[in-house]
Amino acid sequence: MGKNPFLFLAGVLVCSFSVAVFASPETKVCSCPRNLELNCGGDHVTYANHCIRECHGVGLLHDGPCADQEDQGSSVNEPSEVADTTEQPSITPSGEEDRPPKDAPKERKRLRGCACTRELRLNCGVDGVTYSNHCVRKCERVKLLHEGPCRGGPGRTLFSQQDDESENDALEEEEQRLQSCPCPLNLMLNCGVDGVTYDNHCLRRCRRVELKHEGPCEADEQKQLPVQHGDNEIDVPERRIEDLKDCACPLILTPNCGTDRKTYPNNCVRECAGVKLLHEGPCEGDTEEIWDDQ
Repeated sequence: MGKNPFLFLAGVLVCSFSVAVFASPETKVCSCPRNLELNCGGDHVTYANHCIRECHGVGLLHDGPCADQEDQGSSVNEPSEVADTTEQPSITPSGEEDRPPKDAPKERKRLRGCACTRELRLNCGVDGVTYSNHCVRKCERVKLLHEGPCRGGPGRTLFSQQDDESENDALEEEEQRLQSCPCPLNLMLNCGVDGVTYDNHCLRRCRRVELKHEGPCEADEQKQLPVQHGDNEIDVPERRIEDLKDCACPLILTPNCGTDRKTYPNNCVRECAGVKLLHEGPCEGDTEEIWDDQ
């Protein structure tokens, strides 16, 4: 794992060279080293090191974890869920105490001396908050709801749900949905409210786009028909589909040449464009080919 100048301490982002410890309002914010030196305080709480314990103003009972926590395998990475019975107000950025109303329900208490690694293992707590790893969640004394980030709205997660990973998930879901949306091959041009001309209503509905009007979109809203050349290369012609009416044509391939010296995929497409037949088969020479984009 590469060096990262930050780590989470019970949900608080701190410097990797020292950890910020927030004790009682009478105690200043302490900057403690990251060394692991488990010791038991006079309040029978195991602290990550002596600095963190002293920052809370707690005397030393003995070195090593408290006896009642040894069997639980307590460590700074997997803190035991021991209640902090000392009710302390938090300090707002303005320096004022932020105390809950007297009639408000009692909130969970964060575990003391809870130093966590910077391992990134997103998980969702039963409180609907996404935590950076299990240690951070356990420090808040919150049970696991499921692995991975919560799927909540803004304000319910520690991490924005509008990140790249979420966008990629949405794109994958959209692609899977479209693949599971079979549509007929009939041609019934219609314009969606997104300004795109769809081959038929089914294809538009699969994109969850409302109908703007029947027929192709007007002017700069129109979608171009691709052109297929003899060498099988496809590009987009300058000619737009306003020349085509709202026709339902089969997708059979019977090339024919119109009097406009353009090759059409079948007679229906040519007649739909209002062009008469010059001869069956593709036009000879360097002529444009009108190709259906289905």
